[in-house]
Amino acid sequence: MLKNYSVFFIMVFCIFLASCEKAVDFSGFSSGYDKAIEKTANNNLLINILRAAYQQPMHFTSLSGVSGTSSLSAPSANLTLPFDQIFSLSRNHSSAFINSPLFSQSSSVTVSPLTTSEFLSGMLTQISPETFHFYISQGIPRELIFSLLVESIEYEYEGTKDKLRNDPTSERYEEFKSVLATVIKMGLTAENVTGFAPAGPVLTEDQAKDPNRISTAIGAGMTLQAVDGSSRKEYQMFAPFSYSRFCFSRLGEGSEDLPRAMLCNSKEAPVDKGLLKTGRESKTLKNASLRIIPRSTRGIFEYLGKVVYQQVERKAATPVILTSEEAKKYNYQQTGNRLLVIEKNNRKSDDIVSVKLDGNTYSIPARKNGFSTHVLALVSEILNLSKTVNSLAPANTIITK
Repeated sequence: MLKNYSVFFIMVFCIFLASCEKAVDFSGFSSGYDKAIEKTANNNLLINILRAAYQQPMHFTSLSGVSGTSSLSAPSANLTLPFDQIFSLSRNHSSAFINSPLFSQSSSVTVSPLTTSEFLSGMLTQISPETFHFYISQGIPRELIFSLLVESIEYEYEGTKDKLRNDPTSERYEEFKSVLATVIKMGLTAENVTGFAPAGPVLTEDQAKDPNRISTAIGAGMTLQAVDGSSRKEYQMFAPFSYSRFCFSRLGEGSEDLPRAMLCNSKEAPVDKGLLKTGRESKTLKNASLRIIPRSTRGIFEYLGKVVYQQVERKAATPVILTSEEAKKYNYQQTGNRLLVIEKNNRKSDDIVSVKLDGNTYSIPARKNGFSTHVLALVSEILNLSKTVNSLAPANTIITK
């Protein structure tokens, strides 16, 4: 009888160990959450571009947290033999073991509405030339950057002043594109300007030797320099400065006829970051000026909304395309030259992103989508620049099982 006991419990123990060896692979959960976050972010971008297209209020949310819990309980081994047969396992009685490890999973998603004044302030703030410089330095085509980020161009030439808006619905949109293409060929770009500028009054020799003054200046990153041409020993504090501005590359077409102040890496860089002015010394562009007016982040969505509206509702309208050599080389996958491609009620299984609005389905196709993926990436990054800890409203947590 003891022998039968031993046989029985050894069998149960072996089944328990076998079930424990069936480890659960958790790697898929992490990648699944990552894809869910990606899909949510892309959907949020596209739905707000569409809201802008149909002049509906935009609403943004932030997926501020995704967490999941999983549990694996010990398996149970259930014997179906009658009690009086436990002691006689050697008999030919039927028996069944049910090996059933229990696995459960749940997840929670934290969603924050972006409705605070800090977020709205970021959305309405003009994009700085520094942002232009950053993306240009990353090798992104200037035509793509200026198309997205420039609201309008003001220029003055031969006594004529004009302002052209970067608006696909405007009757003068082709004029804007022509001027933009011209200044890009001339080398329009952006740069960071750094240096030192005079700060405070001119100092006597005794004042310049004051240890407290010197300590304060060093702490602020300032330098002390002798004043040139002074009849007596005088000194001047110089404070560091840094800003970004628009300028023309020296490699651009016709750059040799531009004044030094309009060229990049010039010591005569003007304080006005958006204005480029030739002055009288230019041979062919005397007293000409060009002002670049950037958009806000909200303005980018409104612009893309107009691009989409022209595309899906006014199919006869000329699509917005990128034609520069930079853009052609950048799009090495050869997905087309259109800035943004949105299809209406033509959903496919491999679409990059697909959303519904007012009963219609809008999607970005996986193929022949032009620069759509690059546009989404840029807009996503610029939108995130508008987000801070203070811009997140109280979050709502959604638990799924």
